[in-house]
Amino acid sequence: MKIAMLAAEYPPKWGGIGVHAFNLSNALANDGHEVHVITRKEKDKPPAQPKGVKIHTVDWLKVPLWFILSYGKNALKKVEELSNEKFDVLHQHSPLIALKREWYDKINLPLVSTMHGTWYMERKSLEKEPLSALGVNDLAIRFFSRKFEKYEKLAIERSNKVITISNHCVMELEKFYSARREIELVPNGVDTTMFVPPTEEERHILRKKIIEKYKLPENAKMILYVGRFAGRKGIIYLVQSLAMLRKRYPNAFLIMMGKYGRYISKLEAEGNHLGVRNAMLFSIGLPMKELLEHYKACDVFALPSTYEGQGIVLLEAMSSGLPCVATNVGGIPDMFDGKNGLLVPLGDVQALSESIEKLITDEDYWYKVSKASRDTAVCKYDWSIIAKRVLDVYKKAIM
Repeated sequence: MKIAMLAAEYPPKWGGIGVHAFNLSNALANDGHEVHVITRKEKDKPPAQPKGVKIHTVDWLKVPLWFILSYGKNALKKVEELSNEKFDVLHQHSPLIALKREWYDKINLPLVSTMHGTWYMERKSLEKEPLSALGVNDLAIRFFSRKFEKYEKLAIERSNKVITISNHCVMELEKFYSARREIELVPNGVDTTMFVPPTEEERHILRKKIIEKYKLPENAKMILYVGRFAGRKGIIYLVQSLAMLRKRYPNAFLIMMGKYGRYISKLEAEGNHLGVRNAMLFSIGLPMKELLEHYKACDVFALPSTYEGQGIVLLEAMSSGLPCVATNVGGIPDMFDGKNGLLVPLGDVQALSESIEKLITDEDYWYKVSKASRDTAVCKYDWSIIAKRVLDVYKKAIM
């Protein structure tokens, strides 16, 4: 099959949608299909991919949120330019693309839209945050995303098939956009050959390396967070739970990995107020080698988000055999069955602290959760499995 894929976010522009589109394209190509990815033009080059993946870039207006219109218009032009390729299906990744009603009229291919979330929930998750803590992209979402909700509804109405990534997202689409059509549930996947559990020897070596990097005591218990430094990630609850935890376990430390964001200053202020700033460690940037090492060496992965469509970083941690503690919100509960990780109520700092404590103090339990996490990733979320499910949706759209 020959697929045209519209993804505004794509490596070297990493992010939830970018990771999804990149891995889906690779998995489809490895299965013998040809994927033409149409994405935004960036300075850096994308990483190496299979021969079956071809990258086409387009110009875009570099204005937060509004870029999705300029990208959408130019991406469709590129599809028209590539008409000789005779694509079987067009696949767009929403909400980072906006197509006007008249633009849909020009599409003469079966259209599949993956809805990775909604602007409504993105905005809702930011409403309680002080403006001073929000970056320029979050400010744009907070004040202007209502203008773009109509494009999500259009995508649902004009697509032959609609995919979304979790049961919660299905409910969102039905509630906010009155989506009365059948919605295909296909979750995010994970590269289980890249994110792998360490051997005991490897874990020992990597723990020593990271402990030396951050100048931690040898008996340090390391809690890992990976993601954006933004209010909706609930990191403030993690800092507060660290303060509770260190009253009993002063060897507990919080390592936070992600791109720099203004929200860091709020986290530092909270850490100073609670007396745990020295136990908070920031690793700015996400080099893949370091990310893999942290997943293998740390003791617990925590994601206390106020909203997640699903949470790719949770899949990465699970595939690496790193036990997870996460909030019971959005699409997160879909991934956990009571044996492969721990869920806590949103904003419940004590429950978050107690769940982390259970994992860092009970070695037998840690190993059970670690194995169950890895098994879940391999059996349910490997990209080869997810790609076959997406391919089935393509076939339905073409019928």
